[in-house]
Amino acid sequence: MEDNSEIELGRIKKSESIDIVIRKTVYKGETGIDIREYIKSDRYIGWSKNGVRILLKDWLDFKKILDSIEA
Repeated sequence: MEDNSEIELGRIKKSESIDIVIRKTVYKGETGIDIREYIKSDRYIGWSKNGVRILLKDWLDFKKILDSIEA
């Protein structure tokens, strides 16, 4: 895997112990956008299973859906 196979694009604070993290990742040779919860608590620090991965080839379709929310 290349050094730049995972790039954090941004974070949104969901709660005191949970951030929503947006990353560009490469998984099994396919580039995608990963939107996932990152937990920092006394019991656990790391990625949760809550999230979604959108392949880069599908990103424009996903963006159109998001843009329609503002319309």
